[in-house]
Amino acid sequence: MYGGHIGQMVAQIAQGSGAAIVVSDRATLDTVSQGVEFESYVPLGDTVLVLAWRKGLSFTTPEELASDAVKTVAHPDPKGAIYGRAADAYLTSTGLGARLGDKLQVVSSVPQVFAYVVNGEIDAGFVNRVMVLNSPDSIGGSLEIAQGYPPISMVAAVVKDQGSSPQVQAFCEFLKSDRAKEILKKNGLW
Repeated sequence: MYGGHIGQMVAQIAQGSGAAIVVSDRATLDTVSQGVEFESYVPLGDTVLVLAWRKGLSFTTPEELASDAVKTVAHPDPKGAIYGRAADAYLTSTGLGARLGDKLQVVSSVPQVFAYVVNGEIDAGFVNRVMVLNSPDSIGGSLEIAQGYPPISMVAAVVKDQGSSPQVQAFCEFLKSDRAKEILKKNGLW
């Protein structure tokens, strides 16, 4: 198992890492394939971009990020993070990014954004649903943002020529089960 920058994962697969399944959002896999082909996809569910903020603040809409009370806002790097691309698209489509100006910071990953929010090093940040579900008491609050960016549809993509493996077939069947759906929901997919 490997987690991290999807471009690095796909590059490793292209070099023959032996990975059989990649879990990511479908749109990302379609754009960063680097010659890696997928023979099938198992839909896992949809998720959303989430705005989380530090303790001591409260928001009812993301537009409040432009207020004088907010000094810093972060999102993950759009080049390597699904939620970075979603945040960037949201900030562009709503015009909020231009209004934030120098308040906006780009950091490497969702866990880094969340850690900065928890530690109060930034006022607010864009993360994924699972970060908030796993640690709701460590932040001031959160808002789910369902529009303003391309949908985030997570899939398990089977690498070309790996689908005949009994282990891959068993795992893909498991992903379709009610038990797997319970696990996926606990991890922010529905």
